[in-house]
Amino acid sequence: MSVSQFTIYGFNGYKREFNNPAVMAIINATPDSFSDGGDVGSAEKLSTRIHQVIEQGADIIDVGGESTRPGFEKVSTDAEIARVLPVIKAIRAVDSNLPISIDTTKPVVARVALEAGATFVNDISALADENMARVVADAGCSVVLMRNKALSYNLVESCNLQMQKLVSRAVELGVSHDRIILDPGLGFGDFENQDFGALPGGNVAANLNLTASIAKYSHNLPVLIGGSRKRFVGEMTGVTDANKRIAGSLVVAYLAFTHAAAIVRVHDISETVQLRDIVISNM
Repeated sequence: MSVSQFTIYGFNGYKREFNNPAVMAIINATPDSFSDGGDVGSAEKLSTRIHQVIEQGADIIDVGGESTRPGFEKVSTDAEIARVLPVIKAIRAVDSNLPISIDTTKPVVARVALEAGATFVNDISALADENMARVVADAGCSVVLMRNKALSYNLVESCNLQMQKLVSRAVELGVSHDRIILDPGLGFGDFENQDFGALPGGNVAANLNLTASIAKYSHNLPVLIGGSRKRFVGEMTGVTDANKRIAGSLVVAYLAFTHAAAIVRVHDISETVQLRDIVISNM
């Protein structure tokens, strides 16, 4: 086992160094997310959730305003901004320094979110819109790039080749190499073509293999693992209710922590923080 050390860069010169894996809490400002849709639908619910994740030890909060579950419906730029800005501002009212990632594929949303207090960008489309690279470069912030095309049965090599291309393209578009964080896209098939049946999709073995093979596709960059409550976790455990997939999600988190993930993105913060601390104490 090895310890992940990485740095998150943010808007206006923000810099936060981590010596251990970070637990990223999810706050989805969406009514249709597969697990927590509507959980922050009122100011009271939002305040409760923010205080809860901070008290439970979240190192980063990921804020999203558009669901990416299978069959999701796209929302307009204005609608997405209207969803995420109150969340970012509410977090900043509680904690002025905690890193916030804005989970979006839209450059305008990213820019407005950064100006409102978000720290960095989490783009599952991996700069599909080249304007996103300009937003990231201008802000000098970190950016998460997700592998989002189908993988071949030579799973890890296929993932590695995609990561290599994503990194090269991002740098060509002006993103600093040390600002890049990679995400193998657990549970996603071919996001570009909306083929959620493509590998790794809901394939349990494929997703676990990717989680345990971080060193083979990381290119010495920080890697984010996001398997919390996903479909393959349900397939692995036989639990159909996404909200009850805690045990399976912790299995994925354990694999991530013991294979040098930099960030683990989760719904169940306190349990994952406890697990992370146990793993660290035994390194």
